[in-house]
Amino acid sequence: MKKYGIVFIVLSFLLFAVSCDNSTNQKGDVEPVNDDEVTDEAADETSDETVDEAVDIDEEVSDEFDPEDPGYSVNFNFVDINMMGSPQAMIVGYVMKTAREDLEETYEGPTYMLDTCVVGEEAPGEPECTSKEDCAPEQECVPDYDDQGNPVANSEHCATPGRESLDVGPIKIKGFEAGEQTFLYEPNDQVYKLNGEGDGSVDPSLITYDVDYTLNAEDPTPDDLDPFSATFHMQKKFELTSHTLTDDGSGFPFIVIDMAQPLSFTWTQNDPVNGFVEMTVTAMKDMNTTVSVSCTVVDDGEFTIPAEFASNLVFGTGMIAQMGSMLSMTRKVKSPMTGETITTGSISSDQLFLVNVRPAQ
Repeated sequence: MKKYGIVFIVLSFLLFAVSCDNSTNQKGDVEPVNDDEVTDEAADETSDETVDEAVDIDEEVSDEFDPEDPGYSVNFNFVDINMMGSPQAMIVGYVMKTAREDLEETYEGPTYMLDTCVVGEEAPGEPECTSKEDCAPEQECVPDYDDQGNPVANSEHCATPGRESLDVGPIKIKGFEAGEQTFLYEPNDQVYKLNGEGDGSVDPSLITYDVDYTLNAEDPTPDDLDPFSATFHMQKKFELTSHTLTDDGSGFPFIVIDMAQPLSFTWTQNDPVNGFVEMTVTAMKDMNTTVSVSCTVVDDGEFTIPAEFASNLVFGTGMIAQMGSMLSMTRKVKSPMTGETITTGSISSDQLFLVNVRPAQ
């Protein structure tokens, strides 16, 4: 199982992101880059409307914050990872007293204009603060951290320190293949997990697709927390349909892409079509040369990377280069949490598809 160790690293990082010290909140994605290099005529009004429908779920959240009566924030996340043909899944959640930063409007749309691509890294972020004086009295100016624990440049933002996730009693979710499941608070990681056990991972076969899920906490504690609930529609299972996984016995399945042809991909589309998929093709020539092409595309099941971007991908032939050359695709869904004392929150799903790529010989 060593070859799939990176899967558990990814899962551990996702768990870390919701349970680290709960003293900071990750900032939202940067707004789409909009310059001549990445625009494409396919990013039209229809695409813009699609994004609006998919990501604008926080319109009803009040922008007023009462430190004496902040209410509660509840978030649950389904993470569905298919890496090199090996399915993995995780479901974790947390409940916290709401902080001021939870109510700030954050951009949750695509990184780039729809149906456009960019070569290399995304545009650098801009810090929201430079010192505590830029923040509310109860907040500190802190950076985000990468998965190695290093501060991310220009990510400084105002966040409330010392936040703790809470045990508010059983939370139940319906929609699974095996029926209703109970999620309990696990004190070591300070998050909700299936039956309060393990590392947050679940059997992938438990998750069903193209169905409605409902989350309910009917009698939560403490006394000032009223019952809360959420419903969201799990999209169809994300599957790459344009390429077949190949296994040459190396233990690292891959797909073959023909660089002499238009670099086209198809997948199981979101039906009805809404939302977007973010995809990145990374080509490693050698240990010192890596190029990525990232695209944000309408989730209609097909996209062709324009030749002017695909031509930047140069693949090496050694084992390190082959292992470092990847295709990743991500689809996200989010629905709001509701309840009398819930000021903000959501139930969401991230479907991630990752696989090695090799050029046709």
